[in-house]
Amino acid sequence: MNVFLLFFLISGMCLQAQTKIIAHRGHWTVEGSAQNSIASLKRAGSLPIYGTEFDVHLTKDQVLILNHDPVFHGKAISDHSYSALRRSGRLSNGEALPRLARFFRVARRYPNLKLIVELKPGPTQLQEKLLVEKTLELVKRKRLESRVEYISFSANVCRELKQQNPASSVQYLRGDLSPIEVQQNGWNGIDYHFSLYQKNEKWSAQARSIGLTTNAWTVNDPKIFNQLVELGVEYITTDYPNKFTK
Repeated sequence: MNVFLLFFLISGMCLQAQTKIIAHRGHWTVEGSAQNSIASLKRAGSLPIYGTEFDVHLTKDQVLILNHDPVFHGKAISDHSYSALRRSGRLSNGEALPRLARFFRVARRYPNLKLIVELKPGPTQLQEKLLVEKTLELVKRKRLESRVEYISFSANVCRELKQQNPASSVQYLRGDLSPIEVQQNGWNGIDYHFSLYQKNEKWSAQARSIGLTTNAWTVNDPKIFNQLVELGVEYITTDYPNKFTK
């Protein structure tokens, strides 16, 4: 084999080995699982991956729960109590609407799994401040500070995280700020849709050069995965974490 070809093949393999995988809303694309469920956490915990991502909202009675949308079975989460939401329906795999406290209890069984907490935008900045406060309190109470990283589409949530706990690891999701602007806000990384890295090919290297982490979502195509690896993206979030760990 040509020595240069061998070098590039080995280099590519090393880059891929350095890329860390995150399960998007847990490992839910398998039988018996569901997005943001306890089952998806357990399935993610059984894989040799970096972490699992999940979405967190605050109910009217200030219970932290997991759900992607701001509405659960037709009820706005911020306008209803946890008990009312729980009575309204179940997840697609039959689980009850998960509380973050229980999710964290189960997560302790998987000490090597990072917990990527997406704090969802709230209806008001006051609601977002309370969401941050309650989440930080719970993480501290469960002694999970070293395992938890935060992401959000809300710049206000990111600011609140750093104001309330400067040691928090915070990555911005929306994609409307350059790496330099994210750094100027005092946040720790960019977690952008993969198309933004394709459009702005220098962003990954630029971000890393100023001390930011780089994450891309939601990557399910192996070709796109390989493109991002070549660009040096450090973390890749996918619905199929098992596909990229084989």
